[in-house]
Amino acid sequence: MTAERQRGFVLLEAALAAACLLCICAAAVPAATGLQQYHYKAQVRLAADILAADIRQLQQETMFSSVKVGKTLYVSSDKQSYSIYLSGKNSPLCKKVTFVELGCTDVYFSQQLQSISFYFNGSSKSSGSIVLKHKQLKGFYCKLSLQPVTGRVTVTEYDG
Repeated sequence: MTAERQRGFVLLEAALAAACLLCICAAAVPAATGLQQYHYKAQVRLAADILAADIRQLQQETMFSSVKVGKTLYVSSDKQSYSIYLSGKNSPLCKKVTFVELGCTDVYFSQQLQSISFYFNGSSKSSGSIVLKHKQLKGFYCKLSLQPVTGRVTVTEYDG
């Protein structure tokens, strides 16, 4: 007589498989937290790079404009967006950028200049720094520095 083959799992095998899955999940949780931190830092970097590019473009448009009308960048009161106006806040709006539209929902201005504009030779009318932070990160921020004479914009990361 042939012995009938047993189908299915034994309780011990199922318990071992569940224990293995539990160990794998326990190892994945810290890795996911690190990945989330990396994602938040990438959001701050993206917002800083786009802001720096807009400031540089603002400088170039002021220098090489055939019509001698400058543009000015203002940070909004909610500290999560900025706008570029043609020569002043009461003038027509040229561009509005919100961090939420960029996918950077918790990025905000921690420190900002009142306004940013340039003379027609490219030098900035104001100098100082802008600091961008993320609400979920402690100690990490990007600092944009605007040089007074050259109008050069630099982006520096700090992770403290």
